[in-house]
Amino acid sequence: MMHAIAQAPERIAELLAALSHDLRAPLSAILLWERVLRDQVEDVQMRERALDAIRDSAAAQSSLIGELVHIASLLGGTTDLARDPVAIGPVVRAAITSVLVDASAKDIDVELACRGGLGDVVGDRQALQRALDHVLAAAVHRSHARRPLSVSARRTRDCVELAIGQQPRGHRAPHGQRGAWTELRLIIARELIALHGGVLDCTQHADNTVFSVALPRANEER
Repeated sequence: MMHAIAQAPERIAELLAALSHDLRAPLSAILLWERVLRDQVEDVQMRERALDAIRDSAAAQSSLIGELVHIASLLGGTTDLARDPVAIGPVVRAAITSVLVDASAKDIDVELACRGGLGDVVGDRQALQRALDHVLAAAVHRSHARRPLSVSARRTRDCVELAIGQQPRGHRAPHGQRGAWTELRLIIARELIALHGGVLDCTQHADNTVFSVALPRANEER
């Protein structure tokens, strides 16, 4: 408890920094395309493009705010997470599927390496899916183009572990540095995983970022 209290100011600062960035991006797009509409009102094609961009930006902002409201309700105890056995393997595979289009745009092959069956964790399947979707999306965003992205999954005695990242090129520093929590989706994922008793870590090496996830296994699986 004391550790969580000590971390609170740092986590609040991270949240505010990421929130200001991620809310500003769709707002900037809306303002830009609103100006285009005013200046090029006679251009039908440009008008349609502007309206589509405004719609997409507004939808992105609405989704972001919805995620924040949901996280606030979970942390505040007004909404409860389900505590059901969840087969984590299909959740991991669905998260990979969710990023294939973005990965393909960067010519990145997402490769799953799974050591045997992963078994069950206890929690809310939808919340776990959102968390892993966010982690995979951030991993693709931070990955270099035309290099494979590895998703390594294994089951230990007490938990299911995931390691997500690209193989480094050239010399690799022996120790990585703690990665910056600069993306709101990563902060949301971290809190969702923590609510399941798990840990999300981000380590920055010389030329790659590695995300590590650990989720406790269901008691009957241990």
